[in-house]
Amino acid sequence: TFVSTMATFVSTMATFVSTMSTFVSTFVSTMSTFVSTFVSTMSTFVSTMTTFVSTMATFVSTMATFVSTMATFVSTMSTFVSTMTTFVSTMATFVSTMSTFVSTMTTFVSTISTTISTVPTTFATATAFATFATWLLKFGNVLHELGHTIIIVFFGRQE
Repeated sequence: TFVSTMATFVSTMATFVSTMSTFVSTFVSTMSTFVSTFVSTMSTFVSTMTTFVSTMATFVSTMATFVSTMATFVSTMSTFVSTMTTFVSTMATFVSTMSTFVSTMTTFVSTISTTISTVPTTFATATAFATFATWLLKFGNVLHELGHTIIIVFFGRQE
């Protein structure tokens, strides 16, 4: 009976040791797989996050450059529009001045033409011609003095 009991005890212990060995082996294998998978997953996550942060930094830098470029473009366009406005205004003034000049010259030519056409009648007598000659001389003197004044104003007094 003792031998039988001992045999049963040894058999039970052997089964227990075998079961424990299987359990430990399975546990270690499972934990090893879990740790390996976890480490691999964390490594992938960290790598992905690093790439994401790097991409976001590049994006922010690109956007800053874009905003700066747009600001420069807007400033340049503003300057261009201002310059064009000044140019158009100057051209309008020039055209107006030229129009006035042409109108004045037309009146002047018309007056000269009318005056010349009346010369034969006006200077029918020697007295009238002498009067005109005196007036023409005075007009010449006025033009002469005006010429001197223009030279002095624009070029300074000529010694």
